[in-house]
Amino acid sequence: MAQFDVRSLTPHDRYNLITGTVGPRPIALITTINESGGVNAAPFSFFNVLGADPPIVAFTPGFYYTMPPRLKDTGVNVLANKEFVVNMVTEELTTAMNIAGADFPEMHSEIEAMGVTLSTSRQIKPPRILESPVNLECVLVRTVEIGQNQVLFGEVVEIHIKDDLIDPKRMHVRYDRLNYLGRMAGGSGVYSTTRDLLIAPRVSYEQVRADLKDAHSK
Repeated sequence: MAQFDVRSLTPHDRYNLITGTVGPRPIALITTINESGGVNAAPFSFFNVLGADPPIVAFTPGFYYTMPPRLKDTGVNVLANKEFVVNMVTEELTTAMNIAGADFPEMHSEIEAMGVTLSTSRQIKPPRILESPVNLECVLVRTVEIGQNQVLFGEVVEIHIKDDLIDPKRMHVRYDRLNYLGRMAGGSGVYSTTRDLLIAPRVSYEQVRADLKDAHSK
């Protein structure tokens, strides 16, 4: 088995190893508003949900490789306005997501090129993307800097889910209908989908103990 002392590697090699080994990673297509009131959209796979009471998500916006490094537009907008929308990415949004990931000139919106439809959020100013089946309205609650990583934590204050994906009485999401996209190795353009699901119900300690006892008795 290959072994690597991570602290001795270059930043590029560390990026390749960590993004190549941790996956698939969910993708947040994040919409924000810039200082001129324009809408910015960008995808992030350094993203996940980290808690439920209250619901907390976190992402790392990253920096442009300039000298000195400059925080990407999404990070600038969130720090300025304290609000953002996470639009979950499905396979159908692959092309739009890729367009949003291009380096558009500063103060130029990606929305028209993406061909998506914006809709007003209920509790915050940044709009959501209607083509996404799930939108999370978020407010910034904390920022943590670790080395060159700036992690932004957001509290989810409103959740939008398309009607055919939710049983509102049971609060049950139809995960089998969510064709989410996941990011694999970084920089390679390789993704996975959730079309092929593996169902493995959780077991109790008593069940595990009984199964082990049964196996030892054979």
